[in-house]
Amino acid sequence: MLARALLLLIALPAFAATTYEIRKQTSVTDAFTVFADGGRIRVDQAVRDDDAILYTSLLWTGGPKAIALNARNATWYELSPQPLALKSHYLSPYGGEGTVKNLKWTMSETNGTYTARLTYEIIGRLHGERVKVHHGADYVIETTDQYPRALWLGRIFGDTKVPEVDAQLAAADPTITRFPTRMTLTATRRYEGGAAMTDVVTIETRDLRETKADASKFVRPAEYRQQEPQIAVPGVMSR
Repeated sequence: MLARALLLLIALPAFAATTYEIRKQTSVTDAFTVFADGGRIRVDQAVRDDDAILYTSLLWTGGPKAIALNARNATWYELSPQPLALKSHYLSPYGGEGTVKNLKWTMSETNGTYTARLTYEIIGRLHGERVKVHHGADYVIETTDQYPRALWLGRIFGDTKVPEVDAQLAAADPTITRFPTRMTLTATRRYEGGAAMTDVVTIETRDLRETKADASKFVRPAEYRQQEPQIAVPGVMSR
């Protein structure tokens, strides 16, 4: 399948690239425009004037890092490219140290739709008290074989910052070889003795089409200065 994807990219005329729109729905809706040209991908994020932002665009050539551009501050920095990945803060550490227990992962595919189930527990201490936190995630990834997976920016399964869990997700990610058109993550976190909290993330691909190649889209502006994002910098907040 990888060889087929590469052949599809090579077969496109030299002047052709691919573009598509992304809508990522969590507690808010984020919009992205993606421009893919061979092994290069650019993502432009739609932001309002009053938004606090880390970046306005990402430039990626397939490596472990992307270049993040902040057009408001004329700055750039490097980051792991996962803005289009399925992630939830309910799958991240709860704020204390702990041990992962009962990690289970299953994934299957039927007619181009992948379904996966992730569950694990973290047992540790928080503010001196023993805590047990149950985590769960249900993934549904609808795909098409009309476009190669290589046109997608980076990961489908986003990191959780739990090493044992992330190793499982990283191993499963490349087994999805088709292009994702709609993805949903339903994540839960439940402290032992408490009610479950639920977070739903939906990512939808729209208006996938060919367009003219434009090498200038992948050039970092020379006047931009390198600067890691800081809370004190106007227009930037931590996430």
